[in-house]
Amino acid sequence: MWSAGTQRFHDTLLEHAGNNTLAIQAGVLAEVVAMHVAIAVRSQMTDPDQKEQFRKTIKSYRKLVGLIEARDGEGAEKHWKIHMEAAGQRILGHGLGAKSVVDLFN
Repeated sequence: MWSAGTQRFHDTLLEHAGNNTLAIQAGVLAEVVAMHVAIAVRSQMTDPDQKEQFRKTIKSYRKLVGLIEARDGEGAEKHWKIHMEAAGQRILGHGLGAKSVVDLFN
């Protein structure tokens, strides 16, 4: 499933970032984030542009990995900030931002 794959990509980034505090916090929030992403993806599956969005997301992941491999920390940070802001708009822009954590799991 798309949401599980994209969650694993983000988890891998955190595992290798070298910030144990951030990795622990992300681990604690992992189920909440995974549920948000799964609900968002399901709600957008009828969108005819969804396949193109998946393609763009993979392209963005590849760009980030390339920047990391090139040891371009500044470029990677700039790219990822833009990526995460856009992803947040897509995920929370469908009313999910107004739901409580308890509502997500009901």
